[in-house]
Amino acid sequence: MLDHWPPPARQVMELANQESDQMRHSYVGCEHILAALATYPAHATDVLIRNGLDVASIRSELDRLVDEGVLPPPWRNDADLLRTLGVDLDAVRHNLEAAFGADAMERATRRASRRTGWHGLAGKPLLIKRAFQFAGEERRRLGHTQMTSEHILLGLLKDAQDPLQKPRCFNNPWARRRRTNLGLPHRGPSPVRRIVQARGASLSDLYQAVEAQLRATA
Repeated sequence: MLDHWPPPARQVMELANQESDQMRHSYVGCEHILAALATYPAHATDVLIRNGLDVASIRSELDRLVDEGVLPPPWRNDADLLRTLGVDLDAVRHNLEAAFGADAMERATRRASRRTGWHGLAGKPLLIKRAFQFAGEERRRLGHTQMTSEHILLGLLKDAQDPLQKPRCFNNPWARRRRTNLGLPHRGPSPVRRIVQARGASLSDLYQAVEAQLRATA
């Protein structure tokens, strides 16, 4: 799915995946998107910084939410988990390269790393569908043709207005089970709302500032 998105949206998603990797999280959520937007060179970044939400501050708040148990702690990666079962991935790769050739292994790795969609970015589940649906609605409401980082930020802020238990998708037992498996709560304020408010900002003020910026640059 992401292959068909405009460059700004794809680049933000790639940055969000890097933020998730840095925290050693096994999913990509709206909180990672927020951190990504603070590093992406665009008007959305300027609005965040003016409101005390530079990338260092957001990452500090993310660490705090991990310490408080709102976000999951760093997870052991797949290689670590397999190693405890006596599986050495380096040895497996060596054997596969010997059987099929290094070029074939490299091509297979590249294909796997490019697989994207709502169900995974580099193998990770994406918990951002509702926010990106809102972003699309904002783009259409403003009469714009291409999704930008500003529309994504508007979608995040709109999504963060609701507590976690309110959106219909969280009433689905499968969605609740998935969040539980990831170590995430399915009740209470969203992490994005917690981060924004902890920095002394408000969702509504940020929303209005981003919308004003979009209208001014249209």
